[in-house]
Amino acid sequence: MPPAVTLLGAASLFLLVVGIRTADPGVIRSFAAAWPLTLLQGFRLLCRWTEPEQPAPAPPLPLR
Repeated sequence: MPPAVTLLGAASLFLLVVGIRTADPGVIRSFAAAWPLTLLQGFRLLCRWTEPEQPAPAPPLPLR
């Protein structure tokens, strides 16, 4: 997942810069579509990194 977030971030940054330089509506719309997805995936990655460790399950009790 980190490479996907990195690629989305790089693509969003590229679209932002090109959209500012050219003012092309298609590029601006592409940035507007990519940016929320980048934020969502970045937030999910941050939540995964800060998630507490899950305790190991207890072994099953022996049958008598």
